[in-house]
Amino acid sequence: MRGAPASAGWGLSPYSDPVELFFTLLMVLVCVAIAWFSVYVVYRLLQDHR
Repeated sequence: MRGAPASAGWGLSPYSDPVELFFTLLMVLVCVAIAWFSVYVVYRLLQDHR
């Protein structure tokens, strides 16, 4: 039995496509923004109780 066809993406480098790189960077930026907002919300909640 043979492996997956080349069109399925096997054997290619993970960042060979500029569109994939763009969306990966976009996903990282969204994750950073969500983490920052979560920390900010917790900080504001703790500040309001003082």
